[in-house]
Amino acid sequence: MAKPLPFVVQPRLASVMTMVGSEESGRFEIERKGFLSVAEKTFVQEAMRGQEGPKQLVATVARIAKLEGKTPTAVFDDIGSGDEDRNEYLSRYQDELTSQGIAMTAYTERLKIVEATCLLTQRHDPSWGVEDTLELHPDILEGLHNLYQDEEARNIDELLREAKKEPSVTPQEGSGKA
Repeated sequence: MAKPLPFVVQPRLASVMTMVGSEESGRFEIERKGFLSVAEKTFVQEAMRGQEGPKQLVATVARIAKLEGKTPTAVFDDIGSGDEDRNEYLSRYQDELTSQGIAMTAYTERLKIVEATCLLTQRHDPSWGVEDTLELHPDILEGLHNLYQDEEARNIDELLREAKKEPSVTPQEGSGKA
């Protein structure tokens, strides 16, 4: 636990407990802060260091773009569009793109496991390990991934809803009138 800072003005929003899971998997509460701590960001960055999925995909798309006289953005758009007439040139690279797609799927799944392990280690139990995360129900893994993504985006919607339910400042204090 970090040492408390001598705030002159307290943080505007307090953390809240949020539910993760489903009826099928079971549900539990975990802290929602509205941000990721430096330790949480570092945990995920270090665990994902050296993962080549995104780099390889970008390199492949850049190479295809150069060979086809297109921009990488146009190639990504064509890959995502699903329009076979417009994307006929992509059929020449189907094996490569399929391989990259599989690599990106593996990368994304690994990222979800790392993000879930991070949140459970930092906010629930410091002794939690990757092996424990691998035993989780997919609904819980997905819920923790979504929470991590919300925290990374600094989504404070749930914190604001909770703040409206329980006003922490009396009207006199919050109005600026003495």
